[in-house]
Amino acid sequence: MLVLTRAVGQKIYIGPPGPDQITVMVVYVREDGKVRIGIEAPKDVPIVRDDAGGKTGAGRKKGEGETTK
Repeated sequence: MLVLTRAVGQKIYIGPPGPDQITVMVVYVREDGKVRIGIEAPKDVPIVRDDAGGKTGAGRKKGEGETTK
């Protein structure tokens, strides 16, 4: 596992540059230490939270977080 340290507003890019690249950005860090992250990925890439029990339907919802690159 690669472990990185990032500050609010900093990004991590996964994959080669282009339309299939995935971007992860630290959006906000709360006082209790919880971190809000933003993820930009192609629509065909499932985004699933670990605490969702591995259910693919618990990830991205239609229209939620849609962005253009």
